Amino acid sequence: MGNPTDAVSGQPQNGRTITFAPGDRVELTAEPPDYGRYALAAGDRGVVEFTDSLGTIHVHWKTGVHVGIIAELAGLLRRADALGGSA
Repeated sequence: MGNPTDAVSGQPQNGRTITFAPGDRVELTAEPPDYGRYALAAGDRGVVEFTDSLGTIHVHWKTGVHVGIIAELAGLLRRADALGGSA
């Protein structure tokens, strides 16, 4: 995943792996541990900007912050499109 435009796979959810690509709208399903300084909370939505070479999913959140979710926590993200709402 050396190219920052590559999609990244999240953790399996309901028996399937979720893949996020730039432009995907996502929702945070739980507050990530050790992310308190970014004021992210369950239910926050944003748009995937890119994925870096380490698998961090960089998101522009509706709260105005640009914060990446590390690959190990990708399971805390789900597609907002599937919820019928906008990010």
